[in-house]
Amino acid sequence: MEREGDNLNYSKDAGSSSVRYVDWMKSRIDTLTVYEQTWAGCEGFDTLIVKIAARPKPLYSWTLPGASNIIELQDSTIQDSLWYMGKDGEMVGEPIPYTMYWNYGHQGESEDVIDTVMDYSKRFFAIQEGDYIHGYNCPILTVENSFGCKEVYKDCIFLEITSSLYVPTAFSPSNPAHSVRTFQPKGYNLKTCEISVYDKWGNLLWYSDAVEDGKFVGYWDGRYEGKMMQSDVYIWKMEATFLDGQTWDGFDVGNGKKAKFGSVTLVR
Repeated sequence: MEREGDNLNYSKDAGSSSVRYVDWMKSRIDTLTVYEQTWAGCEGFDTLIVKIAARPKPLYSWTLPGASNIIELQDSTIQDSLWYMGKDGEMVGEPIPYTMYWNYGHQGESEDVIDTVMDYSKRFFAIQEGDYIHGYNCPILTVENSFGCKEVYKDCIFLEITSSLYVPTAFSPSNPAHSVRTFQPKGYNLKTCEISVYDKWGNLLWYSDAVEDGKFVGYWDGRYEGKMMQSDVYIWKMEATFLDGQTWDGFDVGNGKKAKFGSVTLVR
């Protein structure tokens, strides 16, 4: 048996073990040649091309493109080509493709989750992912090359997300535009948020403290006990805290004063 590259040679007879292990340590292309001669003088041989690839070194770069809760991710994995000497005596590099498995690393997301799979042809495409919350978020890139070699890279990115709250002044449950059919205050970077809506006599009509991933997700559809309320002005009150540890002081109402209540008009 002969292995080109470092010319490992050995022979064995019929009484030898049928298995021989050969360890390839370097990335390259080798030719494995087997020659056989029987006791009667019959000869034969066969060859096998063996390709040995380097393991990938997954890596990505990241930027914050402007929006405070968006990260742009760009693959920069290092995967050495497979080098060998061509027929003209010059070294030839054969690229080794790989597949990228992205976990966007949102807080609370399992590291076993695969959010996006990208093939080698899209390695230069940047990914923009949003809906991150204040603090450290840790995207994970797993790379597997065409030889089945797999490696993982993880980086933690701190996001100083702007805290904000917005409360609409009117809504219309029968409006064709879906975005204005419900009363839904918008909040970002929220830890807690409690909102109550009252009629002019102080009766509680609706309450929600639904917060998911730093956003308020509750909404009032204008109903109380299953019945649509009449067109009128209703009073809301709100308390909120943010993931950066701050407490919402309320909206400015002039003269340096703030208020944690306001009004919303239901239009039918």
